Amino acid sequence: ETQALVNRIDQLEQLVQQLQQQLQGTTGGTTNTFVVPRKATEPPKFSGPKDTIPAKEWIQKMGMYFGDAKITNDEDKVRQALLRLTGEAYQYMSPVVDKIAAGQPSGHTWISFAEVINKVYGKKTDKEIAEKEIEGYYGDEGKKKVKDDFFSWAQKFRTLGRLAEIDGSTLLTQLKKVMPEKVRDTFATMESVPGFTMPTNWEVYLDTALDMYKRLYPDKLKGKIF
Repeated sequence: ETQALVNRIDQLEQLVQQLQQQLQGTTGGTTNTFVVPRKATEPPKFSGPKDTIPAKEWIQKMGMYFGDAKITNDEDKVRQALLRLTGEAYQYMSPVVDKIAAGQPSGHTWISFAEVINKVYGKKTDKEIAEKEIEGYYGDEGKKKVKDDFFSWAQKFRTLGRLAEIDGSTLLTQLKKVMPEKVRDTFATMESVPGFTMPTNWEVYLDTALDMYKRLYPDKLKGKIF
């Protein structure tokens, strides 16, 4: 009986040692690394153009959330994104919500869904902004700017024209319509001079007009030596 009790005590001691090793993450001298699963960070809501978070950033954070939450299916991604849309953005995507509510496929992959959001609510490119702004340098509004400060108008027109990537012939036509009177008359006179070739490139035309303006309107030149 005594020997049986000793054996039982030995077994209990071995069991305790095994439990201690498991708690310490060691078994047979080998260290086991316990990795705590990453908790998915809840992505922000997105409401549209007046939101404090840009559309591109929201899309990126949704992508990070999908990775952390192990969401790989496109339909699940679209559903999760819709749950985080509010206000104007939610209303805009309501046809997709209606499809899902009716048990139908969303009709989107995550990529196509993100493209729609970015196209509608993403920051406008320099090209798009320039296309809109350059209209203020055409017609009557353009003539007023030319009269106030031809050099300033020319500099801004050139910059916007390059950024907007508008057809050169269109820019040339608009240039001719707003030229200062003396410059316009000089171009008309020189056009009848043998050997003179009217510039067909809008930037060359603008450079020629600037050179003429300096000669025809010396009083408009700004700056002084002393």
